[in-house]
Amino acid sequence: MIPIYPKLRLTFVRMYTEYTEMLKRGFSNFDRPIDNLKLHLTTVNEYKEFLLTKSIKEKENILFASLPRFIWIVRGYHQNNPVEDILYDGTSVYARMLNYHVEFT
Repeated sequence: MIPIYPKLRLTFVRMYTEYTEMLKRGFSNFDRPIDNLKLHLTTVNEYKEFLLTKSIKEKENILFASLPRFIWIVRGYHQNNPVEDILYDGTSVYARMLNYHVEFT
């Protein structure tokens, strides 16, 4: 058994289903060319610390945005470089995409 924080309501099974649907659709959720996807779970603080070290579009808007405490990230890669992140609310019961697409430059 693995203890899970009770505010993390979007389970791996639900998020993995969303992730595999993205794979089936051929990465149509992404604006730029993608050849690989990875799924991550993180906290908002860890994610924002990660973004501080990266070059992204609209960095200030994302860093100052009010985001849920837990975030599922579907990160698209092109030639092994991160290209774009799609964020999901980890505190929601169902997979709910947030209105932020983080584009790496």
